[in-house]
Amino acid sequence: ANFRRVLNWGFNNDLVVKNPFTIEYIKREEKKKEMQYYTLNEFNQFLSAISDDSDRLIFSLLYWCGIRKGEFQALTFKDIDFNNKTLNVNKTYDNRNRIITTPKNHTSYREVFLPEFLITDIHNYVQKCKRIAGFENSLFLFGIDKPIPATTLERKKNKYAALARVKQIRIHDFRHSHVSLMINNGVTDFDIAKRLGHSRDMVNNVYGHWFKENQLKLADKLNKLHEVSVNS
Repeated sequence: ANFRRVLNWGFNNDLVVKNPFTIEYIKREEKKKEMQYYTLNEFNQFLSAISDDSDRLIFSLLYWCGIRKGEFQALTFKDIDFNNKTLNVNKTYDNRNRIITTPKNHTSYREVFLPEFLITDIHNYVQKCKRIAGFENSLFLFGIDKPIPATTLERKKNKYAALARVKQIRIHDFRHSHVSLMINNGVTDFDIAKRLGHSRDMVNNVYGHWFKENQLKLADKLNKLHEVSVNS
């Protein structure tokens, strides 16, 4: 308060050019980035450029599970449940402070069910990792002693996208890609919300336009079916 009064006095007596307490700060509205994603064909093309099995598994998990980057980095070997064929998401990695912390919100605690082909790939990967000296289930799934750095994920992603000649997307966009895949295959907003660790409202707020586009496509298909039936 005293410092404010001193600045006000200095400004009023032309001793201070600008008083930061009297400046109105206007928050600049940032243009919302267009949501990017890979179709299944694009992802398969991306994957075809990867010969390293562990790198293939990294991006397969991101694409087919839709987990957040921090959740992925925080995964440990004990988070894999081969009996129930799930990933247990119960923590996240804070890249800024470089610490493991609790998930984003209470809905983020979840079990992500895995397709059979991923179970096989994960099992083979785990068997190789168990040969590492001092292996424990508490080690990180990727990175082992510490979570795989975000910069490493970015570097690998950029490298393989360039090799595959597909568009560059962010690591977070693999999550969007997973949602696009689910919506286009008729998965409900409720099931998508459970899988992503979102609320149902959040899913509709973020991906509502995709649901609408899918419904429009469905209506178009129904129109075509009707035309065929009346003209046959």
